[in-house]
Amino acid sequence: MSGLKNAVYRLIKPLLLMALSFLLTLVACHSPVAQKPDLPTQPSAHSSECRVVQHRLGETCIPLQPQRIIAL
Repeated sequence: MSGLKNAVYRLIKPLLLMALSFLLTLVACHSPVAQKPDLPTQPSAHSSECRVVQHRLGETCIPLQPQRIIAL
């Protein structure tokens, strides 16, 4: 009878470890979706000081003399 208990405990430990690992992975990898606020679609009043560029997400006003350029 005690041999059966040892066998059950040897099987339960890895199963509990796998379940705990799965739960930790699930919690760690979950990231809530952040929604972007509604941005005005009209160009700003300073449109003469920038160049409007069309892209997949809409329009962006790029200053004529940018301080830095970042491309994704």
